[in-house]
Amino acid sequence: MGDFTLIGRSNGRRQFRGEVELSEGSTTLSYSDLPGVRGSFREPPHIFVTGPSGDEAVSSRGSSQATIQGDGDDTVQVQIFENR
Repeated sequence: MGDFTLIGRSNGRRQFRGEVELSEGSTTLSYSDLPGVRGSFREPPHIFVTGPSGDEAVSSRGSSQATIQGDGDDTVQVQIFENR
């Protein structure tokens, strides 16, 4: 998992920013690894990803984890917005 930072709050919703490394084109992001998150969110968060190929995407998301896909072994930037 990558290194994430809590970058702020908007209307009580936390916002995180960080990077993850893709291994063979995907990685699983566990929200419990985010600063201040204990296990999961109440609702699946909004997740935005970007990287060098432009083909990066969130292929699935739930209240406790998300799967991010892209090309090869890229490093991708991720922003997560808590959804309430």
